[in-house]
Amino acid sequence: MPFLNGLAAKYAVAASYYANSHPSISNYFVLTTGQAIYKGRFGDVRTDHVDVDNVIRQLKQNGKTWRSYAEGVPGPGYMGGNIDSTGYVKRHNPLAYFAKDIADNERANLAPFSQFSDDLAENRLPNYSFIVPQSFRRRSQRKRYQWPQPGRCPLRRPHRAKTGRRLAEKYLQSATR
Repeated sequence: MPFLNGLAAKYAVAASYYANSHPSISNYFVLTTGQAIYKGRFGDVRTDHVDVDNVIRQLKQNGKTWRSYAEGVPGPGYMGGNIDSTGYVKRHNPLAYFAKDIADNERANLAPFSQFSDDLAENRLPNYSFIVPQSFRRRSQRKRYQWPQPGRCPLRRPHRAKTGRRLAEKYLQSATR
């Protein structure tokens, strides 16, 4: 992962950081609400909306912009469930659970990942971007898919992004540390 290693060397790394809990949705809620919110035995069954203080509320209260860029969603504003055929997994997109905080005219902020390239090229990235790679459950699919891929990840291409933007990447937890 030379690209990410280069970013880590130039900027910062949170070493020895481990997930707060299992499964993934509760960890994403920790990142976006400060709370481990989950439901069900494994937590991944949550389909309802979450109404707690969250990053979207904080950003809006402070006049900042936001957008979620998710691989595998059918189009802007998608707040539905998993899509097996595309690898979209809602539990990896916590912003899609904050429906009460997303006005109708803001639903397009839940965008397909393809929108990221356009926003980057046009220098209109929001203050806060949440990128959701597609998920693959079968080992054979995981071997073929690596993210970010050269040519697929716009962050690898030279660009003139506005200053003050930050990249934070969280990897899904594994069984071992």
